[in-house]
Amino acid sequence: MSSDIALEPDGIYLRFCRRVRESPDAPALILDSQACSYAELNERVQCCAAGLLSRGFMKGDVLASLLGSSMDFVVGALATFAIGGVLVPLNPRFQADELRHYLESSRPRAIVYPAALQSTVNGLDSPIPLRAHCFDEFSQAAGAMAVDPEPHKACLYMFSSGSTGASKRITRTQAQLLAEYEAFSATIALSSRDRVLCTLPLYHAHGFANAMMAALLSGAALVLTEGEFNARATLSAIASFGISVYPSVPFMLKMLAQTRLAATPDFSALRLVISAGAALPADVQTLFAERFGVAISQLYGSTETGAMTINVLSAAGKPQSVGRPLCGYALEIRAEDGSVAGAGETGEIWFRSAAMTRCYDGLADLTAEAFVDGWFFAGDVGYRDADGD
Repeated sequence: MSSDIALEPDGIYLRFCRRVRESPDAPALILDSQACSYAELNERVQCCAAGLLSRGFMKGDVLASLLGSSMDFVVGALATFAIGGVLVPLNPRFQADELRHYLESSRPRAIVYPAALQSTVNGLDSPIPLRAHCFDEFSQAAGAMAVDPEPHKACLYMFSSGSTGASKRITRTQAQLLAEYEAFSATIALSSRDRVLCTLPLYHAHGFANAMMAALLSGAALVLTEGEFNARATLSAIASFGISVYPSVPFMLKMLAQTRLAATPDFSALRLVISAGAALPADVQTLFAERFGVAISQLYGSTETGAMTINVLSAAGKPQSVGRPLCGYALEIRAEDGSVAGAGETGEIWFRSAAMTRCYDGLADLTAEAFVDGWFFAGDVGYRDADGD
């Protein structure tokens, strides 16, 4: 099924539509053992986009999503990008005061939230004209729509505390998200043959980019779990769905490694397990490899930049390294005087890529401190060994 929505050459939705045309019947999303093909997912996205437009949602408008990891979240994200809107993915567990802060900062025209949050949303007294419990409430039959999303305009708002501890709004564009996808997929050799398991929250940068976006823009199958993380169900999913790529976080990997099983699951298709969000303890790395025969690759990144580095050579004897920058990225370790540190010398991490944001919205002083001459000062300390890792 081809799209009726005309987009700029570098639009996210157009990239997705290329996958639809290439393999319309291939599974795009597998949820609760139910597969949705690329053509079927695209039809849902088109209907959602058409419904939003019919209700006055326009290019540049902001849509806040309080939906957890679900079909609805995926559909809403792609539909928002298709019509040039700005998505704000928010944690549905936010307390009212937290939620009020994020909504005041992003000023959405539309909000979609679970029915269980109805009273919370009602109590916010926010002037949001379009409200719904699911994107089906916005959907209508899709018609021809000529919409240009302008890839260098805002498409995603996320929030980061970073090194300051204060919440900062970060804007990223479709071009920046595509740059991250291209670097990440090239570095890990992601393709339409892969099956990517996502047990991560999609409102977080790791799950959003390294699972959802990476899978759907590559033509791979995204296997998505809903609700609380369940170690046994995750191990079963990896084996039964033939998962080949599993982005995760340390606490999930620890639970998997410590889960008692009657028999070792078949992980023969699993070629890459990615840990991000915090340092991976060495004992978890060792136990996971001993139990399942798969080494864990550590990824280093941030909300401001997306993925920066990944250790795809962890099996070669450096399990605690976060590896090297993604394809086309630049990273330097700088001494206190600003010079580039030598091998083994500890210093501040500076990063540069086409994928990173360029500022903190409305925070000129913090922007000046963190973004210097095209580089981002991550606020972290590290070093490179003699091999450059």
